[in-house]
Amino acid sequence: MKQFLKNNYALVVGVTLPLALIAVFFLAGRATVISVAAPQFDAVFAANYYPNAANNRYRIGIDDGKLYIRLRPERKGVRHGYTREPVIYVFDHDTLRARKIDIDFENVVEGRVADPELDALNRRRIISDPVSPDGYSFERNTRSGGGLFSGVFGWRSHRSPFVLRKGVRAIPIRGSQAMNIYSSQFIGWVAK
Repeated sequence: MKQFLKNNYALVVGVTLPLALIAVFFLAGRATVISVAAPQFDAVFAANYYPNAANNRYRIGIDDGKLYIRLRPERKGVRHGYTREPVIYVFDHDTLRARKIDIDFENVVEGRVADPELDALNRRRIISDPVSPDGYSFERNTRSGGGLFSGVFGWRSHRSPFVLRKGVRAIPIRGSQAMNIYSSQFIGWVAK
């Protein structure tokens, strides 16, 4: 074995040096991601919702720390062209999954949708800041990457349309794969 190493020194260095560099980069990438603390706040977002569309039937927002869904009355002679009901999701920071909230959009009281699931969510304060108190932001998954290079260095391709991002850490929002990335909107963070 010693004789082989002595006779093939360049071959041994040529094989081990790239492997050592791959290991160093892999461990460095993992260390930076692990150094970012896990999210501490739930996120609320809506799918099938275009907030700036003039013909949207619903308006979703935060008023005094409470989530509301208002039904916009139809103006005389103008029909709402976008009649699909929005879907509200809550991303649970403990399970790292989004769950859909079943809301009865037919129960409208004084122009607002009234629903027990919505009331349960509103027992806690909703913060409308784009960045959570612990530094995470809700973003479209634009850095999905993929391929051999990304796989070797630990950068995964996220198959979810959105991620929670803080620095180098990106947490894919699972449970919402059927969402259209362009008809979705971040609403707020659920305070503790």
